[in-house]
Amino acid sequence: MRDFEDATEASWSRFTRRLTTFLQDEILDASPVRLLWSGEYRLDALMTFGWEEPVVDVVMDADAAGSDTESVRESMRALGWDEDDDVYYFAVELDGVENLVSLAVGALRTVIGVAHPALLDVDGGPAAIAALRVPTPTIAAMGATVRAEAADEPIAVVPHDRDHLLQLVDDALTPVFGHAPIKDHDGDIPVRSEGARVFVSVPATDPAVDLVGLVVADVQDRLAALRAVAILNRNSRYVCFFLQGDSVLARLHLPASPFVPSHVRRMLALMLEVLAEVPEDLAERTGGRRAVDVTDLDDEADGGPGTAQESFADEPGSDQENEELPHELMMLLQLDPEGTGAVEPEVAAAVCHHDSELILSLIRQCEQEEIAWSTAAEAAEQSGDADEIGACRREAAGWDSTIALLRTALRHVAESLPRRPSR
Repeated sequence: MRDFEDATEASWSRFTRRLTTFLQDEILDASPVRLLWSGEYRLDALMTFGWEEPVVDVVMDADAAGSDTESVRESMRALGWDEDDDVYYFAVELDGVENLVSLAVGALRTVIGVAHPALLDVDGGPAAIAALRVPTPTIAAMGATVRAEAADEPIAVVPHDRDHLLQLVDDALTPVFGHAPIKDHDGDIPVRSEGARVFVSVPATDPAVDLVGLVVADVQDRLAALRAVAILNRNSRYVCFFLQGDSVLARLHLPASPFVPSHVRRMLALMLEVLAEVPEDLAERTGGRRAVDVTDLDDEADGGPGTAQESFADEPGSDQENEELPHELMMLLQLDPEGTGAVEPEVAAAVCHHDSELILSLIRQCEQEEIAWSTAAEAAEQSGDADEIGACRREAAGWDSTIALLRTALRHVAESLPRRPSR
């Protein structure tokens, strides 16, 4: 949970920087920019940023927060907003834009309740959309970027049956492609993007929409893949990664009763964003092939070109590297590969040079591994892969056994220390 909170804070920081830069550099030549949110089926504008020499201003309707209560008014005043009739506003000269953005983001998060900038949409022309990099569901088609919007579509619909839901999904994604979605031989809608292949489908068992993405195919090292899946799931709240057969897959399950068209487009954009941030060397580390290198998928259906969706991440790659284990830990694992307790505490202490700091460090590292494999087992339970569940649980148990060994080694080191003479 902490990793998700850190990632959310990082996303808000990036959004804040980009909004500040846009208002400082582009607002003079731009039309008013509106931030919108479709949360709770609302499509109204949350805030509008404008320029009227010599000031930049932001305006928010009093009902944008959902209710014009005294507590809302107190919160807005505490943030520093001014109030006039049915609107809140704040105006600054260009050198005060950072303060204005701070107030705006504070209201979005604490008053309106926007959990993540991915839930925001931007209306204000291509320059504003490109500068702010808000992940509105867009798709590049023949060199032109088409906004995935449908002006006449209903906000929410309760599907009568699966056929009705299939049609609703087609209608929701038609503005994304610019035409009715082309399906593969399984009836799924393939969406291609750099670094990812996502298939949109409707399960036969319940009213829902499944988004499944291929991350790595033809995996050769299953243990490396299971470990990578566990690490990926640490930092993913909505998307579940799992190993099925020889493929690393990602899945997002979206309930669809009622069915909300904009939610499908937003979740598709989010899915593509998450897959784009998967470490580029994952295929190499697992002995497999990247999704973009699996050319046979391209022959299944011509799903159109990839999306114009941009990731919130400023830099490619990730810090989730599969670092080599310390030499001392590798020795202990080789001495007791089955985790049966075959290594005596004094032997483990000797391997660790009777260094209590090193032993503590190894315990922490083993605890991280045990947590990762336990998390992978929980993710495997969702996919129903019995072999994967068993493998993850065995790995978690092995690391737990190593932790116990290291703790006995630490006790051995502590007991062998010379005692202080009593006074």
